Amino acid sequence: MFLIRAEAQSTDTVISPTIPFDPPNVPTTTTPSVIPTPSGPSITVSSDRTQAGVGDRVKVSVNIDTKGAEVREYSFNITFNPGIFRVVDANTTTSSTVEISFLDTFFQATQNESSQQNGTINVAASTDLGSATISNRTVAEFELEAIAEGFSEVQVVTANSLLVNTNSINILESGNSISFTVTSQGDTSPTPITGVGEQPIPSTTPSTALLDGESGKSVIVVGLLLIASGFYIWKQKNREKVH
Repeated sequence: MFLIRAEAQSTDTVISPTIPFDPPNVPTTTTPSVIPTPSGPSITVSSDRTQAGVGDRVKVSVNIDTKGAEVREYSFNITFNPGIFRVVDANTTTSSTVEISFLDTFFQATQNESSQQNGTINVAASTDLGSATISNRTVAEFELEAIAEGFSEVQVVTANSLLVNTNSINILESGNSISFTVTSQGDTSPTPITGVGEQPIPSTTPSTALLDGESGKSVIVVGLLLIASGFYIWKQKNREKVH
């Protein structure tokens, strides 16, 4: 009996797994992380393209969605790579600042300026009409001109942006960014322009030539008729002299 129990204990010791148990030669799988879509009030940027060539312009829209909450003012700070893009001035009448296109009709812009040196765009707006909800509306647009090859993010910096409700509380929860890639503009060799004086002139026979066109054929026919008539008259005269 002792030997049987000893063998049983020995067997249990061998096959009993350790905890936690990692089976040998079994590959581990990693579950990809899913980034949830923001459900709260947001300020986002969007564009119809993410690639451009040097010299091209890309248009970026600024959209606000308060998710049904009323706000009385807002502001946004957007950054970009100033070595890759430059902001196109939407208001060329002012030489002191570079502005973007402000499209909101309910709120009035109290700040609208861009810094090419710092790669920033800052816009603020408020209203004297009370407050309003903004339902995924485009409030501003701007153009960026590609000045060099490379990579640039256009990002809404939520830490420097605001959606202020009627209780003077910032309810902004999220922003986003767009990644742009700028490549060379391709073949830049100039296309030769042919002036009017360089157009090839077709060679033609002068219009006074004997065989030129239909008129030349008519001249030949008339000439043959005259020769035939002359020969006929000369022959008749010789007959009269003989008789």
